[in-house]
Amino acid sequence: MNLPLRLFLLFSVLGSSWASAAPAPKLGAADVPKPSPSKRHDAKVAAVKSGNYDLVLIGDSITHTMGELGGKYEPLKEVWKKHFAPRNAINLGFNGYRTEQILWNLQNGELDFVRSPKVALILIGTNNSDDRHFKTVHTAEEIFAGTKAIVDLVKERHPTTKILVLRIFPRGGDGEKGVSPPAFNSSKQCIETCRRAGELTKQLADGKQVFWLDVNQIFLRPDGTINSDLMWDLLHPSPAGAEAWAQAVAPTLATLMGDKPPAPERLVLWADQAPIGDGKFEVAQPVLTVYRPANANGAAAVICPGGGYGGLVTGAEGRGIARWLNTHGITGIVLEYRLPRGRQFVPLLDAQRAIRIVRSKAEAWGCDPKRIGIIGFSAGGHLASTAATHFDTGKAAAADPIERVSCRPDFAVLVYPVITMSEKGHGGSKRNLLGPSPSAESVALFSNEKQVTAQTSPTYLAHALDDRVVSADNSRMFHEALKAKKVATHYLELPSGNHGLNGYKGPMWDAWQSGSLKWLASLKLIPTQE
Repeated sequence: MNLPLRLFLLFSVLGSSWASAAPAPKLGAADVPKPSPSKRHDAKVAAVKSGNYDLVLIGDSITHTMGELGGKYEPLKEVWKKHFAPRNAINLGFNGYRTEQILWNLQNGELDFVRSPKVALILIGTNNSDDRHFKTVHTAEEIFAGTKAIVDLVKERHPTTKILVLRIFPRGGDGEKGVSPPAFNSSKQCIETCRRAGELTKQLADGKQVFWLDVNQIFLRPDGTINSDLMWDLLHPSPAGAEAWAQAVAPTLATLMGDKPPAPERLVLWADQAPIGDGKFEVAQPVLTVYRPANANGAAAVICPGGGYGGLVTGAEGRGIARWLNTHGITGIVLEYRLPRGRQFVPLLDAQRAIRIVRSKAEAWGCDPKRIGIIGFSAGGHLASTAATHFDTGKAAAADPIERVSCRPDFAVLVYPVITMSEKGHGGSKRNLLGPSPSAESVALFSNEKQVTAQTSPTYLAHALDDRVVSADNSRMFHEALKAKKVATHYLELPSGNHGLNGYKGPMWDAWQSGSLKWLASLKLIPTQE
């Protein structure tokens, strides 16, 4: 036998061996399509081929219940109408499906869109780990592979579509109780597999076409167990949970879909004359400027710029903060409060009015009236801390309906704030607010570390140790007073930055912003921050 023929036979045998050694796709694997024909699938394929959709939701029963199941899930249709229908969305959720079945659906017509959607939202994998309702379960790594196969298919078929992968939602364990039967109590292994698989899917994000979001904190109590008010059967969101979920993903969806925020809106605080205290009034028109995000998560904050009560830094400590809040789905309202000139109640009256107005307009602005806070800087921090300690629940007998609304902030964020009117405070702010010769009673009343009660608003503080304008003792005193009354608080003491934190930029500025967002998320006031 000549040499070329021998080589040909040798490589033929080796090639055959290599081919036989490669594992064949196995039906039942998480990343291998499993034929799953159904009338719902046929209807969805027809809808996909005949419509133009901007948003597609892909998933299992958690997605399916969002607007397309009756019975106890009927109220969720209102959540769909409010949050997803306006986005020209289609629901490709399938009750009881796993990654392999969704993969088959997508390969067989459910991605045959006339034009590519702007965004595909994917939430899948919890059923793959369910060892109590399925004979075959998958490991976290296998669920990741199945999710990756779905993502890769969407990328291949629609290269311009942005893909948002949600971390698999948490599940309740055997020791937990649901409030809407049947409850889906899960084994420890199932819960851990879901947790690990959800964690692995973060690897799919490339920051260009594929993005990842974890909103699981909204469904959990502080001890890590399921909040059954929001996840009523320990697996599926309740109507309130679906609303919270929709709000949590809204800012990211708005960004990915290229939404434009509404134009800023200016409102006067007082219709006619503005009060100055002691039953007296003046002609003045302090204003609010409302900056609404493209898609609000429900939280809002009144912003009090600094300026020593002698001016207003409405740029960096006003409009800039509102725009930053908007990027996180929070409505920002810049308050241009009246300068006191010794009329000590004037700024507080404006701040209280601002909170009442925001709360009264919450529904129209896409806000939750129970998540209205206040943010202040320097002397604006003093005003914000005053609003957090001096408030009422509404004046029931007031002729003006706005005055019947509570002016208590649901949270406060104070950045290098003036707190006290004592010698540790800021002389210029004290003089401008209280006048040249204030009474001891006025000094005590507006030294807010002395006004803290158990009802004071939860407060986040940030201050630089080297602040030569307003001593960090101000923040320390308020923080300690809050702790003494068992009010939720966090104090971020920054090593440097002076007053203004290096001109409102750099790592110290970034630190208070990221820290305050995480703190607000820990209190369930905004969605979990990455």
